[in-house]
Amino acid sequence: MINPQSGHNELRKKIEDYSYGLKDVIGRGFSSVVYRGTNDKTKEKVAVKVIDIRAIQGKPEKKML
Repeated sequence: MINPQSGHNELRKKIEDYSYGLKDVIGRGFSSVVYRGTNDKTKEKVAVKVIDIRAIQGKPEKKML
Protein backbone atom coordinates (compact mmCIF):
# COMPACT_ATOMS: atom_id res chain seq x y z
CA MET A 1 0.00 0.00 0.00
CA ILE A 2 1.29 3.49 -0.75
CA ASN A 3 1.44 5.84 2.21
CA PRO A 4 -0.31 9.05 1.07
CA GLN A 5 1.82 11.16 3.43
CA SER A 6 5.21 9.97 2.21
CA GLY A 7 4.31 8.59 -1.22
CA HIS A 8 6.38 5.48 -0.47
CA ASN A 9 5.39 1.84 -0.39
CA GLU A 10 5.20 0.49 3.13
CA LEU A 11 3.63 -2.48 4.81
CA ARG A 12 0.33 -1.47 6.41
CA LYS A 13 -1.99 -3.52 8.58
CA LYS A 14 -5.72 -3.10 8.94
CA ILE A 15 -7.92 -3.90 11.96
CA GLU A 16 -11.61 -3.21 11.39
CA ASP A 17 -11.83 0.51 10.44
CA TYR A 18 -8.24 1.30 11.45
CA SER A 19 -4.94 0.99 9.59
CA TYR A 20 -1.34 1.57 10.63
CA GLY A 21 2.14 1.31 9.18
CA LEU A 22 4.53 -1.19 10.71
CA LYS A 23 7.25 1.49 10.70
CA ASP A 24 5.05 3.96 12.63
CA VAL A 25 5.90 2.71 16.15
CA ILE A 26 5.26 5.28 18.87
CA GLY A 27 5.77 3.02 21.89
CA ARG A 28 6.60 -0.48 23.12
CA GLY A 29 5.75 -2.33 26.28
CA PHE A 30 6.15 -5.79 27.78
CA SER A 31 3.46 -7.40 25.66
CA SER A 32 2.44 -4.77 23.12
CA VAL A 33 3.46 -2.25 20.49
CA VAL A 34 1.65 1.05 19.88
CA TYR A 35 1.49 2.39 16.33
CA ARG A 36 0.40 5.73 14.87
CA GLY A 37 -2.65 4.89 12.78
CA THR A 38 -5.70 6.25 11.02
CA ASN A 39 -9.42 5.73 11.36
CA ASP A 40 -10.12 4.93 7.70
CA LYS A 41 -13.72 6.18 7.87
CA THR A 42 -13.09 9.56 9.50
CA LYS A 43 -9.37 10.01 8.61
CA GLU A 44 -8.76 10.87 12.28
CA LYS A 45 -5.28 10.07 13.62
CA VAL A 46 -5.34 7.38 16.32
CA ALA A 47 -3.02 5.19 18.36
CA VAL A 48 -3.37 1.45 17.69
CA LYS A 49 -2.19 -0.88 20.45
CA VAL A 50 -1.33 -4.38 19.26
CA ILE A 51 -1.04 -6.91 22.07
CA ASP A 52 1.10 -10.04 21.69
CA ILE A 53 -1.01 -12.60 23.51
CA ARG A 54 1.93 -15.04 23.47
CA ALA A 55 3.86 -12.74 25.85
CA ILE A 56 1.14 -12.97 28.51
CA GLN A 57 1.78 -16.05 30.59
CA GLY A 58 -0.62 -15.82 33.52
CA LYS A 59 -4.34 -16.51 33.46
CA PRO A 60 -5.29 -13.32 35.36
CA GLU A 61 -3.59 -11.17 32.72
CA LYS A 62 -5.30 -13.03 29.86
CA LYS A 63 -8.70 -12.54 31.51
CA MET A 64 -8.14 -8.78 31.55
CA LEU A 65 -8.00 -8.66 27.74
